[in-house]
Amino acid sequence: LLAFIVYTYGSQTFMPLQYHLITLPFFVAGLILIVFNPRVLRESLFSIAFLTFLTPLPSDFLNKAGATLSVFATEAGNSLVNIVGISSWISSESGVPTINLVRSDGLPMSFAVDIPCSGLYSLISFIIFAAFVAYVVRGTIWKKVAIFGIGFPLIYLLNILRITSIILIGYQWGA
Repeated sequence: LLAFIVYTYGSQTFMPLQYHLITLPFFVAGLILIVFNPRVLRESLFSIAFLTFLTPLPSDFLNKAGATLSVFATEAGNSLVNIVGISSWISSESGVPTINLVRSDGLPMSFAVDIPCSGLYSLISFIIFAAFVAYVVRGTIWKKVAIFGIGFPLIYLLNILRITSIILIGYQWGA
């Protein structure tokens, strides 16, 4: 009944896909409860909750989070490039943070870090993977939380290193 109500309400909004997909876990849970019993529902609760990852996040949230992450990744990548000894600076072209530098052959080079390059989609993918691994791994709850928590800074650090290595490759050999 809850899935039907949310589905009907979502059909009247500007974001029907998000509402329709969010009803899927409720619908599956209801079907399991009707066809089987509460014990089967309890055993399959994680699998049903995992269906919520099918729901796309609101675009306003993705744009704001992606913009914040792209600024942070640009500043961190620029700092690492400067540590290596390459003089670079940050500018903003059309609201997109850009790392600018002059290559070794004297040609200017710029590297824009927009939302697709910010690491946002990597973080979303990591959340899905980490939730699955934390559920599957055997051990205490603190070990599962540690696996889930340590990964966030690690995955974002890898994104910053990816941006820095692309800039260094572009500096050395061009675009």
